[in-house]
Amino acid sequence: MNLNCIKQKVDYDRDLYIAYADELVSYELQKFLKVILKILITAVPTDQTFALLNEAYEQDLISKSAKLKIMKQNARINEKNTQ
Repeated sequence: MNLNCIKQKVDYDRDLYIAYADELVSYELQKFLKVILKILITAVPTDQTFALLNEAYEQDLISKSAKLKIMKQNARINEKNTQ
């Protein structure tokens, strides 16, 4: 039984790739919430709470992006031969 994931001719460890995919879903949800937050900032420009939350989201998205890159690299087993 093949326990590895294959995506775009690259083998990934199944468990590590699932952890990566879970974190990716969290990252994408946070990006969506950041869009909603920007709408709230535009609607209520005098409320600094939204602006502070936006800054925190921005910093967290940057760190999550770096973490996702490392997680994906760690999940990679090897590249398949394209020939």
